[in-house]
Amino acid sequence: RYIGISAPTGSGKSIIAMIAAGLTNNCTRVLTHTKGLQDQLMDDFSMSGLVDIRGQNNYTCNLETGGRTLSVDNAPCHDGMRCHLKERGCTYYDQLRLARKSSKTVTNYAAWMALENYAPETSQLNASLLVCDEASTAFSAMEGFLSFNMSEAFLSELEIDMPVRCDNWEWDRWVNWFQMSTPFRNLENQKSSSLIKEWETKKTLILTSKKPWAVDESPTGYTFTPLWMDAYKKMLFRNVPKVILMSADLTPKDCYLLGIKPEELEWYDMESSFPPENTPITHIKSVRVHYKMKDEDKSLWSSRIDQLLAHRPDQKIIVFPVSYTNADYIATHTRFRGRTMTHKRTNAFQTIRQFQHARAPRVLISPAATMGYNFPGDQARVIVIAKVPWPSTQSKVFKARKAEDKEYEHHIIAKQLVQSCGRGTRYPDDYCEVFIMDDTIGWWWKKYAHLTPSWFQERYQGTLEQIPLCPLNRS
Repeated sequence: RYIGISAPTGSGKSIIAMIAAGLTNNCTRVLTHTKGLQDQLMDDFSMSGLVDIRGQNNYTCNLETGGRTLSVDNAPCHDGMRCHLKERGCTYYDQLRLARKSSKTVTNYAAWMALENYAPETSQLNASLLVCDEASTAFSAMEGFLSFNMSEAFLSELEIDMPVRCDNWEWDRWVNWFQMSTPFRNLENQKSSSLIKEWETKKTLILTSKKPWAVDESPTGYTFTPLWMDAYKKMLFRNVPKVILMSADLTPKDCYLLGIKPEELEWYDMESSFPPENTPITHIKSVRVHYKMKDEDKSLWSSRIDQLLAHRPDQKIIVFPVSYTNADYIATHTRFRGRTMTHKRTNAFQTIRQFQHARAPRVLISPAATMGYNFPGDQARVIVIAKVPWPSTQSKVFKARKAEDKEYEHHIIAKQLVQSCGRGTRYPDDYCEVFIMDDTIGWWWKKYAHLTPSWFQERYQGTLEQIPLCPLNRS
């Protein structure tokens, strides 16, 4: 039923999806992680009959609302009002009808799961083939869809008291609280009706859960998150008879985390059209980088990065430090301040864009440019992984997952490492050196390299004591 494809950048995932749709000659639904990827697919394949559908917040309500502009997700029909435009004239439902009739539809994970699990059957997208693009993000997409925040303001409107001193409640006690709590039902109030519906959805998720969820305190209340997605596998895959999962960084581990059993999965590793020698990934002997580093180790770490900058004086370089604390340290201790660019969280987008358009030599020190940004050609010829990207482990949900799955934490590291290393090589003739300046990679690679795609493993060169004097040049 399930086909997993590790499809590196440039392997034509979009074309694979469209060919598969043509071969089945039945209803194919393509899921993407972002609206930007939906736009890209529509630009490429709308002429072949591909139809786009998104969440209701992307469509404007055409009903007269006293001069206010409302998106469909905030329209009066959600508060119990019967709307004649649903049959014809609604921007959302008109597009949904087109999507249901089409043999090829593209949508995003959140919109798909909302339609398939909470919409009437007449609004669901029937599918014979489901193509999950960027499938390595499906776990987080499901987590985002299922998780919810229960704020004091929300409970107050329902006249339900927020539980007191519940930070350390066991899961059974939370289940009991949901069972015993009943909202005030003023059905004459349309807003109250909508709130009650939202409460019942949350309550049903908790009461029907076969396994405990993690409960983390948030600034406004409590966030409820399922530990694993295997119990909710059907919310994503429904009863679709054939499912293709594709991503550049997809591994069998991603599929297993979605509840797919090994015997249900047929796996393919595609060869990369990018020559491995165009993206050599090399560990340069330095120090083990961690938050308890001694001052002398920090100084050595910073000086090793400076040595690399000195050996690449005419190029554009990106340094990935993982945290803003590390970024500040590198930026304030480098000998090359005239070349460096840094940013805060508030101006990350603007600074990264400035770097992309800047002329060499430039050095961007950024914890934020690891995903969602590309640096083709001369925009980046060197990437420095200043620290192995260890994730934050403070939340209760992460601690619980780590306790139950010893590889989970390293699975996340592998994902972030692959994403970071791939920012600078974006087409077959492109080239970019990658240097890892954290000795942690030595033991980590020996133990967990199998969590990275095979095409990525081909690029890893091992450890060097000295920085290569000659920069990579494929011109």
